[in-house]
Amino acid sequence: MRRRAAGLGALFTDLPDAQMLAMLDADPQGWVLGHPVREGGTIVDFVCEYVNQLSAKLTGRSVEDVIGHRLSQISPEAWHDGRFERYRTVA
Repeated sequence: MRRRAAGLGALFTDLPDAQMLAMLDADPQGWVLGHPVREGGTIVDFVCEYVNQLSAKLTGRSVEDVIGHRLSQISPEAWHDGRFERYRTVA
């Protein structure tokens, strides 16, 4: 049987309810929930509001080291590998 590789999902929305967070905690994929930081109407960064254990592990950090921090602090390479632009497009 082939195992699915762990992935990472990201949502940029208002924080979901406790039931949704429990589902994300149990999901075998990493999840990050964040909200956009805007300057003059333009999204310039994202702040992490929630991260499950797997996602924190994939970044090499603890949950506490991720929540409340900006994407630019957690993953500055996101500006170079195209993730920031993809996130900004869907936010």
